[in-house]
Amino acid sequence: MNVNKLASLFERSRSFVRRHSYISVDDDTRLSVEHCIKVKRFEDDLIELVLAKNNIVITGLELSMKNYAYDSVMIYGKIHSVTFEEREE
Repeated sequence: MNVNKLASLFERSRSFVRRHSYISVDDDTRLSVEHCIKVKRFEDDLIELVLAKNNIVITGLELSMKNYAYDSVMIYGKIHSVTFEEREE
């Protein structure tokens, strides 16, 4: 298989995966989000992320965020709620 064909297959598989986001809630102090497109808003008590199909809003106290991969984030703090909102194009 040549390099161009391999790169093309990689790009197609990556675009397929990015159509879905994965969220794991460990407990009320830690949440991970994979395939996050961008951070729309970040404050001490509110974080808003743009995902593939919608936005997610996390509210809580003393929220902080760390990148653990190219398009994935880990959110720490006292999480009160997780809300999904329709994504604005």
